[in-house]
Amino acid sequence: MAEIGLRTIPRPALGDWLAPAVGTAIFVAALLKGSAVIGDPDIQWHVEAGRWIATHLSVPDRDPFSHSMLGAPWHAHEWLSELLFWWAFHLGGWGAVATVAAASAGLAFALLATILQRHLQPRHTLVLCTASFALASQHLLARPHILTWPILVLWTAALCTAVERRAPPSLFWLLLMALWANLHGGYVFGLALAGLFAAEAIWRAEASARAGLLLGWGAFLLAAAFASLMTPHAPAAGVRFALGFLDGSGFVAPIGEWQPADFRTLSGLQLVLLGILALALLGRLRLPPFRVLLLVGLVYLALSHVRHGELLGLVAPLAVAACLGANLYGGAVVETVPAGRGRLWGVCASAAVLVLAPALYFGRAEVAPPSAVAPVAALESARSAELLGQPVLNSFNFGGFLIFSGVPVFIDGRADFYGSTFLRRYLDAVTLTNAGALEALLAERGIGWTMLQTGTPAILLLDRLPGWERVYTDETAVVHRRRPGTL
Repeated sequence: MAEIGLRTIPRPALGDWLAPAVGTAIFVAALLKGSAVIGDPDIQWHVEAGRWIATHLSVPDRDPFSHSMLGAPWHAHEWLSELLFWWAFHLGGWGAVATVAAASAGLAFALLATILQRHLQPRHTLVLCTASFALASQHLLARPHILTWPILVLWTAALCTAVERRAPPSLFWLLLMALWANLHGGYVFGLALAGLFAAEAIWRAEASARAGLLLGWGAFLLAAAFASLMTPHAPAAGVRFALGFLDGSGFVAPIGEWQPADFRTLSGLQLVLLGILALALLGRLRLPPFRVLLLVGLVYLALSHVRHGELLGLVAPLAVAACLGANLYGGAVVETVPAGRGRLWGVCASAAVLVLAPALYFGRAEVAPPSAVAPVAALESARSAELLGQPVLNSFNFGGFLIFSGVPVFIDGRADFYGSTFLRRYLDAVTLTNAGALEALLAERGIGWTMLQTGTPAILLLDRLPGWERVYTDETAVVHRRRPGTL
């Protein structure tokens, strides 16, 4: 890493306010998104899984939600997140779920701004936080991953600090890894990140110190791997789950957020990549080899899978801050000032917003998942037609809603559970990719009714299939049923 000189420059008083202001702004911005924060179909089955865990006082290891694979092995890998979201829903409905997600995002960015100010002036910290939010905001959803954003920031900062101090991280940070592994499968990225920083620390060390660092970092990595296994699940199952989602192949490849970045329209990723290119060309972003490797790897992940933009947004600023500060300020460092009246007022003001914003938010019209992922009217029509006791073929995005409504589903967002073969056969049927695939699926599974998104190709075929009739249509969903006696 580029060496940072001893000359210091004072940090302006604005720095006392910046971190709480950034965190509060992100929190309020997330709340203002309203139902969009809970607009992903998966949050509904996550809440229902949390309800199941709270009711049974155990973590399920068999599927309780589908009719297509009922009782098949399934582990609720994100059980702690699901339990937290269920408690939030139980206490305050969907508004509370959105507030928990918004608070987690706000905390992550407040921590990010605080840590960046160790190396950067407030204006540059604000620029990096803005760029970070531009990348992460596309995945600002009330789902388990958002509860790990503060952990990701703290974990990365701890690794960076350890490299700068030429000593392994404190074992205290292993508590974060254990918590992370029970919240979301992204903990595998945290382990990989620790391995990369360990390699950098050993590579940078003088020959006489390498043996000691190798032992220290090796012990930390082994302990972190052990901490990640402290879950209710079999170790092999947890690792397979996490690696599959981190890779983004196989069973998740057809899902939108796992698609490559789309540059046909302007996005935050495009602007950030152009900014990185400009800094590099201007000579303001000179990084040591391992940080270059990390930055390139993060860019690759963001380009390969849309959802990984958050990794680039939350990790890259921390990894480049020290070098960027040295390059911007000619070797000077930002002087850290003690907590003063400005910081105290900043904390008080942000705390007031954090208290008042949820109250104002809950005072608005009731927050609920949008009809695109919660077709309430279509389900009511199926209930009126007495179809709910029969197996359903549902659209992928309706699975979470049906699970939340107590209806056994054909498929839902648990793509790892269903697997690539099952998912491919489902897609062939509903998109009419293969002739006869829909008819074969309906007959084999004894499907009694369907609830598909309006515009799904299978709807037109169902309108013409003998023994089937349409019973409900709106701009969101179409319901068909099999005529009695035609199975």
